[in-house]
Amino acid sequence: MTLMSFASLEDLPPPSTFVRTQSPYMVAIEKINHIGKRGIWLGGR
Repeated sequence: MTLMSFASLEDLPPPSTFVRTQSPYMVAIEKINHIGKRGIWLGGR
């Protein structure tokens, strides 16, 4: 757990490595396999 707000967590990693997908989620760009209308596929899933 952290006492930081999600907005302040967004400022920690370089913007080119993570993307905010929905309000509570951040995803490492290098882990994205596919982006479609119904979601984002990560890894081999």
